[in-house]
Amino acid sequence: IPGNHPVAQQNLISAGIGHIDQDTGTSDVQKISFSRVTTKNYWHRIVAINALDENYNITDLPKTDTRMIYPSFNWARRKADDVLNPSHGLATILNISGTPNFLSSKDSGFSQIRLDSTYLTSFNDKTTRLLLHNSIGRTEIDNLSSLPLSLQLFAGGSQSIRGYGYNSIGPGRNLLTGTFEVQKALPHSQSWFLAAFIDAGNVSDQNLFDDLKSSVGPGIVWLSPLGMMELDLAFPLPKENHGIHINFSMGPVL
Repeated sequence: IPGNHPVAQQNLISAGIGHIDQDTGTSDVQKISFSRVTTKNYWHRIVAINALDENYNITDLPKTDTRMIYPSFNWARRKADDVLNPSHGLATILNISGTPNFLSSKDSGFSQIRLDSTYLTSFNDKTTRLLLHNSIGRTEIDNLSSLPLSLQLFAGGSQSIRGYGYNSIGPGRNLLTGTFEVQKALPHSQSWFLAAFIDAGNVSDQNLFDDLKSSVGPGIVWLSPLGMMELDLAFPLPKENHGIHINFSMGPVL
């Protein structure tokens, strides 16, 4: 629905159902949202009110059914020299959400803040690329198991710590992850790169550095007409029993 200035303002009504099945839990989700979207300069802002009905379990805890109404605020800023395949740029996304006890069926009022940022730069005539990514988050709630699975903080997977399964680390009240990746162009090519990376981080209620997880490995990158495509081979550290993970990702890098 166009706003007063349709180019920069829109109102959205959305509804959806979903099923989550991951190592750390399962969930059936129903959600309705009303959002106001504003775009100005490099900023993209979404203010939303959400109605959530979710039946979930976390690890070995019993199934729980929670209904809540909660507002959320999302600010995103992306500045780059190209939309799909930039050589320089910075993307920052800040998300804040929460609700008081009386708007939740389980008296599970919560507040949550999460910041994700990605920085990309190139040098040596764009034949070498440096990619940095980090995520930091915090959830305030009396009983963490009362927070629906879809709102929990997790780590692991192709956009996080690649040596661990998708959302296999967590849940917890604190989130911190970081990625350092170097990409080097193949000879006589401007679109194919070899990559080497290290990811590190954790999700925990306690000190995040007590049981720090990390992964390292090589990858190959193609700057395609659809954005960056990357195939990685990730080795988890410590090794434990997680094995070697193969990850594929595609889309704009920022």
